[in-house]
Amino acid sequence: MTERARSGGQRRATGRVAGTRRARRRLAALAGRFARVVRVARVARARARAARFAPSPFAVALCACAHFACAPGAGGVRLDELRGRAVDLETGAPIAGALVVEWYVGGGVGDGARPVHHARWTTTAADGSFALAAEAADPWTALGASYGPELALVHPDYGLQRQARREGERWRLEGDARRAEAARRDLDPYCRGERDDEGARRIRAFACPPRPERPAAERVDR
Repeated sequence: MTERARSGGQRRATGRVAGTRRARRRLAALAGRFARVVRVARVARARARAARFAPSPFAVALCACAHFACAPGAGGVRLDELRGRAVDLETGAPIAGALVVEWYVGGGVGDGARPVHHARWTTTAADGSFALAAEAADPWTALGASYGPELALVHPDYGLQRQARREGERWRLEGDARRAEAARRDLDPYCRGERDDEGARRIRAFACPPRPERPAAERVDR
């Protein structure tokens, strides 16, 4: 065999080896791409399955309510004691003998009235201080009271006012004598019986004059 033939055979062998190596690299690249596609497909399938069987927020709230309301020995939630002071906005003088009402209310539908989940009340002392005792409440006070608590001050000289702010561990209720006339008109829906939750009934008994009874001759038995 001549030297020329020998060198030609070596070149052909080297070309075959190089071609085999290129083919292997291409196959490896294709295998890597296929593996990535498989991983992405598995993740997508897992997410779709989780979304399909994930509980809705309503179901979570319903289960929580059932847990609080029906679990053995569970009596709902407990509201902590709330302390504060009622004062005049301008002078800072204490407001004695005022009714303080706290509401826990939920979200209404559209322009409808918001449901009241719980209410508690007390009257202020001579120095304007008040304390709402700790007490138990139904589970919806915690689950549905998205707008509470709300505090209101009721007094003959101030009407119904809701100017309240928290100062550390206590609350400060302020009565503005300048808007007392308008605040007294805010009591009209309570006096007419348009609101009928526990807090509203207490405000009606505290601030509204008793309704005169009709004469017996005008009463109609049903």
